[in-house]
Amino acid sequence: MANIPQVASDKLFGIGAGVGYYKGEGAIAVGISGQNRGKNVVYKGSVSLGTKSDIGVAAGINISLGES
Repeated sequence: MANIPQVASDKLFGIGAGVGYYKGEGAIAVGISGQNRGKNVVYKGSVSLGTKSDIGVAAGINISLGES
């Protein structure tokens, strides 16, 4: 799920997909990512399905603080 790309910096929302293979097992994943209009909050969520019908889920959020 880590290989699903992040939303483009000039967009607010995106949908992505990825595939993976490890030790004889494959998986597919679908995820969403987005950011608020101020671009200081970024979120991601995804779900995956493996070749043995294993299901995985992931979610994350980043809140950026301070000025550069």
